[in-house]
Amino acid sequence: MNSKKRDLQSFSLKPLAVAVVLASVAATQAAAQSGASSGVSSLISGDYTRFGGYVRTWGSWNLENPGNEERVAQQNGFGGFTPTETLTPTGRDEKGEMSMARASLFLDWENRRGEIVTKATVRLDREYKTSYLERLDNNRGRNSVIDLNNTLGVVTSSDSLMEQYNNEQIRDLYIDFPVNDRIQARLGKQQVVWGETDFFRALDQVTGFDYRWRSFLEVENEELRKTNWMANFRINMPEKDGNLQILVRPGLDKGEDIGNSYDITGGRWANAGYRTIDFYNRNNIGPVLVGGAAPIRRYLGTDLHHENGDIDDWTGGIRWNGLAGNINYGIALFNGFGGNPVIAPAGVDFANNYLGTISGAGKSTKGSLGDVIYPKLTVAGFTLNGYSDTFDAVFSTEQVYTKGVAYNYSVAGDVGFGAQETSNIFNILGLDGFKQKNTWSSMFRMDKTVNLQKLIGTSRPSFASVQVFNTHVLDFDKDEGLLSLIGMNSKLKENSSIITFILAMNYKNDRINPTIALGHDITYGGSFFIPSVEFVFGDNWRLKAEADIFFGAKSRPQGFDLGQGNSQDRGASLLGYFQNNDQFVLRLTRQF
Repeated sequence: MNSKKRDLQSFSLKPLAVAVVLASVAATQAAAQSGASSGVSSLISGDYTRFGGYVRTWGSWNLENPGNEERVAQQNGFGGFTPTETLTPTGRDEKGEMSMARASLFLDWENRRGEIVTKATVRLDREYKTSYLERLDNNRGRNSVIDLNNTLGVVTSSDSLMEQYNNEQIRDLYIDFPVNDRIQARLGKQQVVWGETDFFRALDQVTGFDYRWRSFLEVENEELRKTNWMANFRINMPEKDGNLQILVRPGLDKGEDIGNSYDITGGRWANAGYRTIDFYNRNNIGPVLVGGAAPIRRYLGTDLHHENGDIDDWTGGIRWNGLAGNINYGIALFNGFGGNPVIAPAGVDFANNYLGTISGAGKSTKGSLGDVIYPKLTVAGFTLNGYSDTFDAVFSTEQVYTKGVAYNYSVAGDVGFGAQETSNIFNILGLDGFKQKNTWSSMFRMDKTVNLQKLIGTSRPSFASVQVFNTHVLDFDKDEGLLSLIGMNSKLKENSSIITFILAMNYKNDRINPTIALGHDITYGGSFFIPSVEFVFGDNWRLKAEADIFFGAKSRPQGFDLGQGNSQDRGASLLGYFQNNDQFVLRLTRQF
């Protein structure tokens, strides 16, 4: 591990102070208003109406400098770039700058009358635009794939960076009721969690996640998980020691609620090399073939009605949960949208010399590079977990076969846009197309209580968990040129494995709770280290401090190489996407 200096002295605290004050006032008012109604019971025994929630604020600061990544440009005839010229996200040292000042209000209402339960939750998210975000936002119009925005004209971004951070959403809105003595139904907008894995998911494909504002780092994954409109039926079979769950998604969700959402608009969690590159900017000056015009359009569109994945299609799944002796087990089958999107690349219009039109390469696309799509896949798998007296631990496994996992690819030896391109304007690997493959994913985990009271003075035994996650591409062919992620020169490997470790400790009768999370990418390299500590103040207040540290991963030293391809790229994969983006985070919560 390379040592890294941490300099907190230059942190800006003013935006966080503003957010904390506003959140504290809102929390006090909400608590006062809800105190009389929280947990109120009606005259009918067992009936109730409950109202609660929280107000939460976050502040995060850069522990490294993410604002000065080199993107080495090659001579190309458009802007007269030289091989030594660099394009930088903000052009200054951003170490110690505040990257997030966020506040959320979450309201939870639940009502029970007889056997019918109605539930509604809503969340309002707002962020203060820090100086660092201001500089990222201002540079999103200037920076582009081949700097045409800066060379051929002054371009502004069509949307504010803050639009992906400021949200108001209905999280849950459903009704629970019994159909008969065996069948329980839940109809409405809801979360559904399948599987046993932490961090990385195979069976848990029912709903996607929003990784744009916090990546995967928020410990409560329900805060990142999306909700969908579904009919959720559970058939209890006590004589079989189990129950059958049936999910039906009738295609009523908005496009933003499908699959996983990533930062591809150049924000604080954009992949290394792509900060300030706004692929959705409608004002981008499009890529041009030699002799062509310069169309104004976004680099990437979104096709939610693609033949491989139409959001109007009905999807769903079935899962059996049971108990055999002391072993809990589950068997599941799901058909729906994959979590990770791919790019359906644009064709080439040779008559007009630009990209993104109807051609022999495929259908018309909304973006000049292509469209983001969410191909459907089929998941079949099983889970097991049980306690072992021998090891005094709980062992779990998840084994999943997935049909139709989509990967973008580049043709071997192709250093340009695709096989049909006649001029190497720039290079984003993976835009030759996408292919769907079949995979087998395996997870093995051990959860164990460890007594560290004498060793480090904890107030009670601690919780430790070790997990190994492996993905095997069943019909793998290295000559297909599949990539781990489009735009990164990391070739997909037949087998890839990641190991994680969590240790949760408690001090002062659970009033001080440190946690350590570690992870290492065995196949592609790189690790993460996430130490945190939560302080509990009474029944309602929580303060958490956390560091998100990434190191040792292969990184992408430049965003785009013109003409010469990605010969300098060292093959960034998952943990390399976080290069130069270590964070220190404070989170304050007021529950009510």
